[in-house]
Amino acid sequence: MIRITGIVGSCVLSLMMSGAASAAPRPAPKPTPAPAGDEACTASLEDGKRYHWYTHQGSTNLKSGYIQFTSKRYGRWSKVVHFTDKPKHKGTFWGYHAGASLTIKSNSLGQRWTAYKKYCKGAKIMGSVFKGGKKIHSFTVDTSRVREK
Repeated sequence: MIRITGIVGSCVLSLMMSGAASAAPRPAPKPTPAPAGDEACTASLEDGKRYHWYTHQGSTNLKSGYIQFTSKRYGRWSKVVHFTDKPKHKGTFWGYHAGASLTIKSNSLGQRWTAYKKYCKGAKIMGSVFKGGKKIHSFTVDTSRVREK
Protein backbone atom coordinates (compact mmCIF):
# COMPACT_ATOMS: atom_id res chain seq x y z
CA MET A 1 0.00 0.00 0.00
CA ILE A 2 2.80 2.37 0.87
CA ARG A 3 4.53 1.54 -2.39
CA ILE A 4 1.42 2.32 -4.47
CA THR A 5 0.95 5.66 -2.72
CA GLY A 6 4.57 6.58 -3.42
CA ILE A 7 4.22 5.69 -7.11
CA VAL A 8 0.94 7.60 -7.49
CA GLY A 9 2.41 10.62 -5.67
CA SER A 10 5.46 10.71 -7.92
CA CYS A 11 3.28 10.41 -11.05
CA VAL A 12 1.07 13.29 -9.92
CA LEU A 13 4.13 15.37 -9.13
CA SER A 14 5.72 14.74 -12.52
CA LEU A 15 2.42 15.55 -14.29
CA MET A 16 2.21 18.85 -12.42
CA MET A 17 5.78 19.74 -13.28
CA SER A 18 5.37 18.93 -16.97
CA GLY A 19 2.16 20.96 -17.11
CA ALA A 20 3.88 23.97 -15.61
CA ALA A 21 6.75 23.72 -18.08
CA SER A 22 4.50 23.48 -21.13
CA ALA A 23 2.22 26.33 -20.08
CA ALA A 24 2.45 29.29 -22.44
CA PRO A 25 3.91 32.49 -20.96
CA ARG A 26 1.45 35.24 -20.13
CA PRO A 27 1.20 38.06 -22.65
CA ALA A 28 2.74 41.34 -21.60
CA PRO A 29 0.26 43.78 -20.05
CA LYS A 30 -1.00 46.48 -22.37
CA PRO A 31 0.39 49.94 -21.61
CA THR A 32 -2.14 52.29 -20.10
CA PRO A 33 -2.81 55.33 -22.26
CA ALA A 34 -1.91 58.78 -20.94
CA PRO A 35 -4.83 60.65 -19.41
CA ALA A 36 -6.62 63.08 -21.69
CA GLY A 37 -5.17 66.58 -21.58
CA ASP A 38 -1.54 65.52 -21.03
CA GLU A 39 0.49 66.86 -23.91
CA ALA A 40 4.00 65.90 -24.86
CA CYS A 41 6.59 68.61 -24.33
CA THR A 42 7.33 70.46 -27.58
CA ALA A 43 8.96 73.54 -26.01
CA SER A 44 12.54 74.52 -26.66
CA LEU A 45 14.31 77.76 -25.87
CA GLU A 46 16.70 79.54 -28.22
CA ASP A 47 19.00 82.51 -27.72
CA GLY A 48 17.79 85.79 -29.22
CA LYS A 49 14.04 85.05 -29.18
CA ARG A 50 11.61 86.92 -26.93
CA TYR A 51 9.32 84.43 -25.21
CA HIS A 52 6.10 85.48 -23.48
CA TRP A 53 5.97 84.78 -19.73
CA TYR A 54 3.41 85.35 -17.02
CA THR A 55 3.35 84.82 -13.27
CA HIS A 56 0.35 83.39 -11.50
CA GLN A 57 -0.89 82.35 -8.09
CA GLY A 58 -3.49 79.65 -8.47
CA SER A 59 -5.70 80.76 -11.37
CA THR A 60 -4.95 84.49 -10.91
CA ASN A 61 -2.45 86.04 -13.36
CA LEU A 62 -0.17 88.56 -11.68
CA LYS A 63 2.28 89.99 -14.24
CA SER A 64 3.40 89.30 -17.79
CA GLY A 65 6.15 90.23 -20.19
CA TYR A 66 8.93 88.56 -22.15
CA ILE A 67 12.31 86.98 -21.50
CA GLN A 68 15.16 86.81 -23.96
CA PHE A 69 18.36 84.81 -23.54
CA THR A 70 21.18 86.76 -25.21
CA SER A 71 24.47 85.57 -26.67
CA LYS A 72 26.48 87.35 -23.95
CA ARG A 73 28.05 84.56 -21.89
CA TYR A 74 29.81 84.13 -18.57
CA GLY A 75 30.66 80.43 -18.46
CA ARG A 76 27.42 78.55 -19.01
CA TRP A 77 25.40 81.53 -17.82
CA SER A 78 24.02 83.99 -20.33
CA LYS A 79 22.56 87.46 -19.91
CA VAL A 80 18.74 87.43 -19.87
CA VAL A 81 16.61 90.45 -20.76
CA HIS A 82 13.52 90.47 -18.54
CA PHE A 83 10.73 92.83 -19.61
CA THR A 84 7.54 93.48 -17.67
CA ASP A 85 4.45 94.81 -19.50
CA LYS A 86 2.70 96.71 -16.65
CA PRO A 87 4.48 98.69 -15.38
CA LYS A 88 6.91 98.74 -18.27
CA HIS A 89 10.25 97.74 -16.80
CA LYS A 90 13.30 96.24 -18.47
CA GLY A 91 15.88 94.48 -16.33
CA THR A 92 18.64 91.95 -16.73
CA PHE A 93 19.03 88.60 -15.07
CA TRP A 94 21.60 85.84 -15.55
CA GLY A 95 20.46 82.37 -16.49
CA TYR A 96 20.88 79.26 -18.52
CA HIS A 97 18.62 76.94 -20.44
CA ALA A 98 18.80 73.44 -21.83
CA GLY A 99 15.93 72.20 -23.97
CA ALA A 100 12.77 72.90 -21.99
CA SER A 101 14.47 73.64 -18.66
CA LEU A 102 15.65 77.01 -17.41
CA THR A 103 17.09 78.80 -14.41
CA ILE A 104 17.23 82.59 -14.08
CA LYS A 105 18.67 84.53 -11.13
CA SER A 106 18.53 88.15 -10.09
CA ASN A 107 20.78 89.05 -7.18
CA SER A 108 19.34 92.57 -6.96
CA LEU A 109 15.78 91.24 -6.53
CA GLY A 110 16.89 88.15 -4.63
CA GLN A 111 14.85 85.94 -6.95
CA ARG A 112 15.43 82.63 -8.69
CA TRP A 113 13.15 81.39 -11.47
CA THR A 114 13.40 77.65 -12.06
CA ALA A 115 11.50 75.42 -14.50
CA TYR A 116 12.10 71.79 -15.44
CA LYS A 117 11.15 69.78 -18.51
CA LYS A 118 8.98 67.44 -16.44
CA TYR A 119 6.61 70.39 -15.84
CA CYS A 120 6.34 71.14 -19.55
CA LYS A 121 3.05 70.68 -21.42
CA GLY A 122 3.03 71.32 -25.14
CA ALA A 123 4.79 74.62 -25.81
CA LYS A 124 4.48 75.86 -22.20
CA ILE A 125 7.19 75.48 -19.57
CA MET A 126 5.98 75.91 -15.99
CA GLY A 127 8.11 76.68 -12.95
CA SER A 128 8.37 78.52 -9.66
CA VAL A 129 9.76 81.84 -8.49
CA PHE A 130 11.72 81.67 -5.24
CA LYS A 131 12.79 84.51 -2.96
CA GLY A 132 14.89 83.82 0.10
CA GLY A 133 14.52 80.08 -0.50
CA LYS A 134 10.69 80.21 -0.35
CA LYS A 135 8.31 79.88 -3.28
CA ILE A 136 6.46 83.15 -3.82
CA HIS A 137 4.49 82.24 -6.96
CA SER A 138 4.53 80.23 -10.20
CA PHE A 139 5.36 81.25 -13.73
CA THR A 140 4.82 79.96 -17.26
CA VAL A 141 6.93 80.60 -20.35
CA ASP A 142 4.94 80.14 -23.56
CA THR A 143 7.40 79.27 -26.35
CA SER A 144 4.64 79.40 -28.96
CA ARG A 145 4.26 83.16 -28.33
CA VAL A 146 7.43 84.80 -29.64
CA ARG A 147 7.33 88.59 -29.62
CA GLU A 148 8.74 90.60 -32.48
CA LYS A 149 11.65 92.97 -31.92
